[in-house]
Amino acid sequence: MTLGNELLFQCGPVREFGVNGCQIEDVLTVLIDRLEAFQGGQYPSREGSIALMKMQEALMWLNRRTADRKERGV
Repeated sequence: MTLGNELLFQCGPVREFGVNGCQIEDVLTVLIDRLEAFQGGQYPSREGSIALMKMQEALMWLNRRTADRKERGV
């Protein structure tokens, strides 16, 4: 049995090509959810907590970038 997942990233602007893949924000959201589950489990760690915080921060900045682009009509 082969296990795995395939990520297909958005190719081209959504306005022009429609949604045809995931965004970086989507991947970060999944990773944050997964790490939160690990941190809530039997072996939470300082390193996991820091990694979680940094991913949440990255998601915040990317969301801010998206909001700015929408505001500018880009």
